[in-house]
Formats: sequence, C-alpha cells, structure tokens
Amino acid sequence: MDVRKRFEFSAFFSVLFAFAASGYRYLSLGYSGDSTMIYEGGDWLYQISLGRFLQPLYWMLRGRIVAPFIVGLFATAFLFLSVFLISSFLHLRHLSSIAVLAAILTTNETVSLSNATYLPWTDVYALALLFACIGVMLDSTYRFGFLISPFFYACTLALYPSYITCGATLLVLLYIVRLLEEMPAGTLWKKGLLSVLSLFLGLVLYAVVLRFVLGGSGNGLALLNEAHGIVPKTIVKDIRDVIEISSKEDVEYKTRQTLKMSRQERNALIDKLTKQMKEAAKLLDFEHAAFLRDKIKELRG
Repeated sequence: MDVRKRFEFSAFFSVLFAFAASGYRYLSLGYSGDSTMIYEGGDWLYQISLGRFLQPLYWMLRGRIVAPFIVGLFATAFLFLSVFLISSFLHLRHLSSIAVLAAILTTNETVSLSNATYLPWTDVYALALLFACIGVMLDSTYRFGFLISPFFYACTLALYPSYITCGATLLVLLYIVRLLEEMPAGTLWKKGLLSVLSLFLGLVLYAVVLRFVLGGSGNGLALLNEAHGIVPKTIVKDIRDVIEISSKEDVEYKTRQTLKMSRQERNALIDKLTKQMKEAAKLLDFEHAAFLRDKIKELRG
C-alpha cells in the first residue's frame, strides 16, 4: 500500500469511527462546566505543578476554545495522524488492519469517556499520543532518529505523562514486527538498545526542563503555594495539651483491680476510659478506641 492510500484510508476510518462513537459531541454547541477552568486560565498553574507544562502553551496557541465540536475535531485530526504513523512503522498492509487500528484509537475507553463528559482537553490526550507516535516513527525510520526522538517523548510527558507508556508499548510492538520479519539478531539488539536509550533520554530531558519550569525546586506543590501566598507551617502543640491515653496493659491492670474498687471509683474509671476512647477515635486510632469500648462494657457489667 502506497503512502497516499495509507493516508487516505487512515483519515477515512478515523473520521468514520470517531463520528460513529462520538458524533453527539461533535455536533453539540454546548460545553461542560470544567471548560471555565481553561477559559479563565485558573487551571494553568495547576497543570504546570503536575508536570504538564506544555498544556498551557498548547492552549495559548490553540486559543481558549471550549466548544465540544471544535475540541472533537482537533482530537480526531490528531488521532488520524497517529493512525497513519502507526500503520506506517508497523507496516500494516491490509485495509482491515488500518480499520481496526482506527477503531481502537478513536473509540477506546479514554476517548469515549472524555467525549461523554465533554472534557475540553480531549485533544490534549490525542496530541500527547501523536507526539509519542512521532518519536517512535523517527526512531524506526531514520538512522539517527534516536537522537531526535527524545524531544518528542519529552513533549508527550510535558502534555500528559501517562502517554509515555503508549510510546513504550509501540516500541515493543515495533520490535515484535521486526522479529517476525526475521531481522538479523545483531541488528535487532543494536536498534533495540538505541530505542531504549532514546526513551531514557526523553525522560531525562523532561526531568531537566520540568525542574527549570518549577523554579529549581522540582516541587509543584511549592509552586502552587508560592503563587497563592501560602506559607506552610508546622503545627506546634505544647505537650501539656496532648491528652494522655492509657496503654492496653495499663487498662488491663486497672480492670483487674475493679473488684477492690468502690462503685464511685469504678464510675470514675469508666468516665476516664470513655474520654480516652473518644480521644483515640479523634486521632483515628480506631483499634485502641474499640479496645477501650470493650473494657468500658466490662466495667459496666
């Protein structure tokens, strides 16, 4: 199958399955409440703190578009290009293979649920996948492609880190295909090691840039706190303010001494253990609270 036909069939099946599965979204003029986060820009800093620092840049280039049909068209375009690239480097020659690939990419759970909830960043997921596909394509096609691929793997991570697993999975599939095509073992090992190196360099590049973006600390939470004027402080509490809770051994000993206690002393012990039970529950020490509860029941006879 020549490149032109592969391109046309990839486009046709991607659009067909995308509209069959999510046409209701693409024909909608409405948008979700989450869209205001993009429109107002309030979500940008949060995305950067999560390591997705290319998302705000993409939104600036794309514009603050939240209309579902436009977001859906962007997503479909990115998915179609991914179908074309994957079918190219995996050497899919049959029409049915391209159709199945297009169906998987356009109707999978992530895309379907994103469309069903009218998320305004479905195209971000699709673009992250496309960057991963470009990285694998360069690595598999060009002699020194493994030196350029890290840039696209880093872009995938900077858009949505989870999608780097798609790049790794595609590399595994690529080498399974090469193994089936009986590529010489020496060449297979050499190319495989270069592909792993390329993926690793992508991770390193992403980590270095992320550290720079977060201000050198590499701490996204610190970036958010600084932006909102929050100064974290350790809770300082005087030791006298902490209510002492009796140990199990101490309670066991006291309950054994109840035969020697007067009714007034027993009631005082019950009140004390009841206070400690409530305090243990507040401290989320439910096991000790349950133990104290049982001992109180014993004391009450």
